[in-house]
Order: sequence, then C-alpha cells, then structure tokens
Amino acid sequence: MKSLAILAGLCIPALACAQSVPTMNPRVTLAGPTGLNAAMQTKADATNGTLTTPTINGGSAVGMGFVNPAITGTNPSFQLQDTSTSNDTARWQFINYLGTLQLNAVNDANTINTNAFTCSRDGYTVTSCSFTAPLTTSAGTFGSPATGDVLGLWPNLYFAPNPNFSGTLTIGGAALPTINLKSTSANVASAIYQGTDGALNLQPNGAGAGTNVFNAGSSFYVHDSVGSAQINMLAAGQSNPVTIWQDTQGNAWFSPTATNADNTIVANGTGTLYFNANSIQFNNPFISDVSKCGNISGSTGCLAVKNDGGDLGYIPWFKAN
Repeated sequence: MKSLAILAGLCIPALACAQSVPTMNPRVTLAGPTGLNAAMQTKADATNGTLTTPTINGGSAVGMGFVNPAITGTNPSFQLQDTSTSNDTARWQFINYLGTLQLNAVNDANTINTNAFTCSRDGYTVTSCSFTAPLTTSAGTFGSPATGDVLGLWPNLYFAPNPNFSGTLTIGGAALPTINLKSTSANVASAIYQGTDGALNLQPNGAGAGTNVFNAGSSFYVHDSVGSAQINMLAAGQSNPVTIWQDTQGNAWFSPTATNADNTIVANGTGTLYFNANSIQFNNPFISDVSKCGNISGSTGCLAVKNDGGDLGYIPWFKAN
C-alpha cells in the first residue's frame, strides 16, 4: 500500500504540468479596463454582443431587426420568399435598378422577372410611378396599363388634377357619350353629351340651374355650315320651339312655331319700343271693311291692333301711290 501511495504522489505533479496555462508575455491581467475580463465582455457569441462592420457570407437571419440599413452595390435588391409554401411559387423582389425602384415577381432561379410597379426619381424628387398590373383601390379595380395622368380603362377613367391633353380627345363607346361636370358645392352634375341624333347637348341638372356664356370682349356666335343658323327655345312641356334664325340671304327672323302662338315684344316699364327701318311690313292683319276704322276717304282697309288689355281696335290703312 505504501508503494502505491508513493507512486501516485510521483504521478500527480506530472499531470498538473501537462494541463497548466502557458505564461503570456507580456503578462495579461484579468481586472481593469484593458484586462481579459473586459475583453471577454465585448465578444460576440450566439446570444449577445455587437458586430462592427462585419462581413457575413451565407447563412440566414431569423427574427432580426434592422435600424437604418443600407443595401449598396450594383442594382441592389432584396427578395421575400414564403418558405411555408411550395418552393416553386417564386418570390417578390424589391430592386433599385439603374436608379428606378421596382417591385418584381421573380422565379426561384432568379432568371425571369415580371414587373408590377416602377417609380422613377430625379435626385430625391419622385417624377413618375406606373403600374403594369391591375390596381385595386377604394374607388374600384382598374385595368392595365394605368400610368401618368390617367388611371384605369374605359369605362372607369380617373384623371390626375389639371391634366393636359394634346391633339384630339374622343369619348365614344356609348349611345350617349357624356362629360359630367360637378362642382364641389353642387348636389348634381351638369352634362355635355351627344344625342343619338348627333346633336350636341348641354344640360344643367340642378334645380333652378341655368346655362351662362361669358365672353371677354367678344361675341357669342352660332354658325351653320349648311343652311340657316338657328337658335331654338323650348319651354317646359312644349314640343314646338320659338326660333331665332338668320337665313342664307342674311335676313333675321324671330318666330314661334306652335299653331296660333303669339309673339310678344315688351318694353320694360315706361320704356319705348323702337322700330328703325325704311318700312314695316304687316302680313294678314288687315280687313277690307273700312267702316271698322271710320270710313275715311282714301283708306283701303283697316289694320287690326290690340291694347295691353287685349281690346281690339282698328287703324285706317292708306295704300301708297
């Protein structure tokens, strides 16, 4: 037994020497701001620590948060893939391609992409954005393409504020192609439309709404390239208009077209009605019974007239030699 104890005592120092920590030169202390303990507190491991300007090749990040990250390089991009579905479902890609922001659908091999949205910029000013796929908003779903000042396809077209049109704007595809104009303070819209007879119609729809034509130092013209230029006026419930027109000889006419309709010209208040002409022609207001107007010698008939009370009277008529 004593021999075994002596043998064990001889072996223990040898084992201790084999596991000893080598001496550092210069010697490193544990305590203090430059000691090994402080150095170990700044290291990064699987659960803690800060990486300053690291380079990570490969791998994956789960549940990681980023603060003001910058992805740089030629056409920098990042992709979003849902791994809970089939690997053949492709992915979404955001990319800064030659200065334009794009949202693309790309295949798994990253060799084919379909653009959905593109925005261009001039410095930090966004100059334009366009969609190449149908766009759904609270106002409805609009077809493709939808770019610039116009959003959607017929019959749902929405224009950006104050668009400018060049050339010809044609509105068709309907029996009554219409432009509706609605003020922000009006309850209903006014309409400009073409009827099935080809006529242009201007229709205010508000109760008591009128149609105003304003000129700046000029006049309002009605032209006819075929015949007489006319303005026709129809009261509510009437089908025969009152017409003002100029014939092709340059003569002016003012006429109601309803059967036995009156034509009244009224001077306001004590105003005077003036007729400035070399002569005035009356058609069919004459009677040949000169006794109605006093049997005045030389008269050839009587002109029938009425006062403002509707009382009938007669004026003697003398034919010029």
